[in-house]
Amino acid sequence: MKASRVKFGILKGTVCCSPEFMKAVFVTHTQPILDYSSVVWNTGYLGNLRLLEGVQQKWTKMIDICT
Repeated sequence: MKASRVKFGILKGTVCCSPEFMKAVFVTHTQPILDYSSVVWNTGYLGNLRLLEGVQQKWTKMIDICT
């Protein structure tokens, strides 16, 4: 999934891990990809919903690890 690749690249290349900065990066770079693809996917299926929410959960977990 494209959002997952973007998330991985940003997290590997980011030195500053403050929660405010990481939230701003997520909102500007990753969230638009998720918002666009959620229209195409049927979020009524649990598998699709888990894929979309998995990116957000991994992002917040990495913020907690960095701080």
